[in-house]
Amino acid sequence: MRLLALVFTVAGTLAAAIDGTVINGTTGKPQAGASVLLTSMGQGGMLPLGTARTGTDGKFRIEGSAEGAVLLQVTHAGITYSQMLMPGAPTSGIETKVYDTSSKPGSAEVLEHVVLLQPGAGQVAVNETVIFRNSGKVTYDDPVNGTLRLYVPGETKDELRVMARAPQGMPVPRAAVKTKQPNVYKVDFPIKPGETSIELAYTVPLATPPVFAGKVLHPGGALRLVVPQGVTLSGAAVARVGEEPQSKAQIYAAQGPEYKVQIQGSGELRAADTSQGAQEEEDSGPPITQILPSAYDKLYWTLGLAGAILALGFVMLYLRGSPREAPQKGKNK
Repeated sequence: MRLLALVFTVAGTLAAAIDGTVINGTTGKPQAGASVLLTSMGQGGMLPLGTARTGTDGKFRIEGSAEGAVLLQVTHAGITYSQMLMPGAPTSGIETKVYDTSSKPGSAEVLEHVVLLQPGAGQVAVNETVIFRNSGKVTYDDPVNGTLRLYVPGETKDELRVMARAPQGMPVPRAAVKTKQPNVYKVDFPIKPGETSIELAYTVPLATPPVFAGKVLHPGGALRLVVPQGVTLSGAAVARVGEEPQSKAQIYAAQGPEYKVQIQGSGELRAADTSQGAQEEEDSGPPITQILPSAYDKLYWTLGLAGAILALGFVMLYLRGSPREAPQKGKNK
C-alpha cells in the first residue's frame, strides 16, 4: 500500500498555471526580458508546454498541466538555468535565479582534477573529472576559448566523450573540440555560481613499458590519480595518499602541470558487492528510497560497467573528506 501511494504521488499531475519571478543573482534585482520555457518530463518524453517572457518586474506566467515532473528553464544572456518541479510542488510564486556572464574566470576556479586510469590489454581507459567551484555571482562563459582545456595524450582508440553538469542540474553531453595546439581540446560549458563538473572519457594505447603521461592546462586545483585495486603507480612527484574503503581504489597525489607515471598491474574499478545485503533489507521491511550525497551524483558517466560509476562516486566522496596533502618530490610509497 505504501509503495502504491508513492508511485501514485510520483506519477501525479502537476496542474494549473506556473507563475513566478526571475531574479538576477548578480544585481539582486528582478530580471526583465528573460525567456522562460516549461517542458513536460513525463513518460511520453520531453514535451514543450508553453513559453513566456518576464516583464519589467521579472514576473512570468505559463498556463498548462502535465503528467509527472516538469522542467522550468530560464534563459538570460545566452545561458539557460534549469529547475525541476516535481508533482505536488508549489506552482505559484516560484523564484528562479539567473546571472550576468563574463568571459573572464573571475571567482570560478578548479577545485579538484581526478584522473582514473584503468589499464587493460595493451590499452588504458581514462576518465578525467574536473570540479569547478564558482563562489561569485557571475557565470563564467567563454565560447571562443572554452571554459576548460584538456590534454589527451596520443591518438584515442575511440571518440572523446564529455558529460557536464551544472549546479543542481542534470548531466548533459558536450563536444570536445580540437584546438590548434597538439592533443589539446576545449570544452564550452558555462561555469555557473556553485559547483560544476566536467568529465572526459577516452581510451589510449598503453606503451611498453606501461607509462602514462598527462598535462594539466588549468591553474589551481588538487590533482589526484586513481587506479583499481591491484594496480600501482610510480614516478617523480607522485605519492600514494590513501585507499577508498568501498571500492579499494588506490589514490595518488601528483604535482602538475605535467606528470608521468609507470603502471604496474591491470584491472577495472568496481564497487563492493552489496546486492545480498540490499536484498535482505528489502525482504525484511518496506522499500526504502536512498538519497545519495550531492558529491556522488556529480559522477555520471559510462565507464563500461555500472559498478565503476558507483565506485568512482565513492572515491570522490572519500576525496572530499580527506586532507589534500602534497606529495614529496621523488618519494613514492
